[in-house]
Amino acid sequence: MLLAQRTIEQPVELARALCDFGLSLGVAHDVLNRLARGERVPVTLHLTASGETPFALCRFGLEFVQPAVPARVSSALETVSPDIRSAIESWARSQPSRPALDAAVDLILRTYLTEHGLLSGLPARPKPELHGRT
Repeated sequence: MLLAQRTIEQPVELARALCDFGLSLGVAHDVLNRLARGERVPVTLHLTASGETPFALCRFGLEFVQPAVPARVSSALETVSPDIRSAIESWARSQPSRPALDAAVDLILRTYLTEHGLLSGLPARPKPELHGRT
């Protein structure tokens, strides 16, 4: 969760930074408004293409706050069977991670070039037909 420690003096730069960390402009704007109202805002941030971590947002006066787990939730988690907890943890580990920008661009370009016969001298693949669409 993010929390503004002081008045946000560079909102445009902060919005750009939030977008660099994977938020859409609309979501970044919403986060800024909520931070300006003094709210704790839960967000999911990713590394930037240059490898910058979300902790760089501290330069804008933001603080990362660990959300408190209510006692009733904490005690309920203790009663969940180990099998269910294990299944949830396995599912979480199986989720694909978001590639870095340069890796995503490389994959897209390689796929495009391969499909159009421009990589490795392969013949161009025919474009798939869309059935039921005109």
